[in-house]
Amino acid sequence: MASPFLSASDLASAVARLLGGRRTIRGALAASLRALPLRLRRHSSLMVPRPLGKQLHCLSGVLWVTQEGDSNDVILTVGESYFVERAARMLVSALQDAKFELSPYCSRPDAGQAGLVRRF
Repeated sequence: MASPFLSASDLASAVARLLGGRRTIRGALAASLRALPLRLRRHSSLMVPRPLGKQLHCLSGVLWVTQEGDSNDVILTVGESYFVERAARMLVSALQDAKFELSPYCSRPDAGQAGLVRRF
């Protein structure tokens, strides 16, 4: 009968797979908290199912951001950011070819911070 316990080498292999090739848990966590760079072609969209606490930062192009149940849509241009305060699904659409970052687990920016968005 096989042992229900992992050997040291099996455990090391399992941890390495969980870390995604990084040497430490801290390194894996840091990588998971980085902004995710994304691109959208003109007239294409991306659905973000649980966006609460995330931040969008427009690097190029123009983005239209809308959330279920919220009549206040947002337009982002180069250098502008949007902090998501609602859990409802969010649709990010490119009005022009666009490159942007989606950052997870972001703290709320200061209300007076430059580069925040216009609502319409």
